Amino acid sequence: YWQELLGQAGGRVRAPLLELTDAERAATRNAFEACGLLR
Repeated sequence: YWQELLGQAGGRVRAPLLELTDAERAATRNAFEACGLLR
């Protein structure tokens, strides 16, 4: 997901990893915005 936020190809995760929840996606986006990676 974070690669997509930065405009890179990320794709889906493979087992045994899991996709991020909506809450985890929001936390990731907020962290990227807080450190200036996203506007």
